[in-house]
Amino acid sequence: MTAKHEVATREGGAVQQADAMGAARVQIPVVDVYEDKDRIRLFVNMPGVALDSAKVAVENAVLTISGTSRLQAPDGYQLIGQEFGLRGFKREFTLSDQVQTDKIAARMKQGVLDVTLPKAEKSKKKEVQITT
Repeated sequence: MTAKHEVATREGGAVQQADAMGAARVQIPVVDVYEDKDRIRLFVNMPGVALDSAKVAVENAVLTISGTSRLQAPDGYQLIGQEFGLRGFKREFTLSDQVQTDKIAARMKQGVLDVTLPKAEKSKKKEVQITT
């Protein structure tokens, strides 16, 4: 079974604009998906997101990945214009029962979140020995 069958993406629009209160814009991060016989790996691009603001959660077979980036002004500088500002990232994936949700692992490196989704034993390809 391929990753397409085991992980289905759920997304709305590309960017939701900031509300009247000035809340962060929320973007859907781009994701690369790789698969081998034992696991599926998601590489989620969230530039500027620090480890302490990245979140990965699973509830009711939905994997939610989120985080917030904030660009700080360099020491001694004053902000006089802002286009980047506070930015949120959020993406959801519907997981099949072929993924061991209790064994999901994640790590962050240089703005890319690497999420490993181990496959359940029942979904792994098995070779059957033929005897006479």
